[in-house]
Order: sequence, then structure tokens, then C-alpha cells
Amino acid sequence: MVEETAKAFNKSGCGKAGLFCSNTSNRENLFQQYISEKKVLTVSEQKELNKVVLSEMSGKKSDKEKEILLNLALQFKEKGADSLIIGCTEISSAFNGCCDSLKTGGSLKTFDSLEILAEASLKRAYCF
Repeated sequence: MVEETAKAFNKSGCGKAGLFCSNTSNRENLFQQYISEKKVLTVSEQKELNKVVLSEMSGKKSDKEKEILLNLALQFKEKGADSLIIGCTEISSAFNGCCDSLKTGGSLKTFDSLEILAEASLKRAYCF
């Protein structure tokens, strides 16, 4: 998942990406192994992102999680990000629909690792 998402980002020509990922991925710099650290912005408040992950896992979603994601996306944009990497399956699910203006032709290109993995799996399975 990480490698396929990094490939998509690296091919895109985007400058900097804000990274939404799990605490473990952030701590282990998983995405930075495939994308230059200079091109990856991480969340300064991982605790806020962890709340989104835990809410999604527990099935107790609310508008609060959508607000957290939107605020973090806007912070990334202010720091020079021209794209977002959604690097966690729970965040992908929570992100879906919450930031439509950003996701559908908005100001930040979105690399959703779950969508990228699904597409790569289909390509491999059907050899196209």
C-alpha cells in the first residue's frame, strides 16, 4: 500500500504532500522511505488524527472527525502542500465525503492509498 501510493505521488509531479497516516506509520516514517522527506509534511498533532482513526474503528463517527480532517488539510495547505496522501485505511474511510471540495477538483490533489491499492491489485490480477 505504501509503495504503490508513493509511486503514484512520485509520478504526479506534485511538490509537497500533507500525510494523513496512523501513529505507527508516522513514527516509522514508512512513506518517507519511498518519498523524499522534503516532500512530506506530517501532522504536528498526531493525537487529533488518532482520534479520527479510533472513531472510525469503533464505528462512532461524528462531524467532529470531519472537522479535524478539514482543519488538518487546511494547515497542510498553509504550509505549502499541493496534495494530500491518505495513508491509512481508517482515515480513507473517514475522509470519504468529508472534504469533497478538496477531493473533487479542489485545491489539493488527493492520493488515497486504499483506492490506489485497489487499482494496483486489479491491474496485477488482470495484467493491464
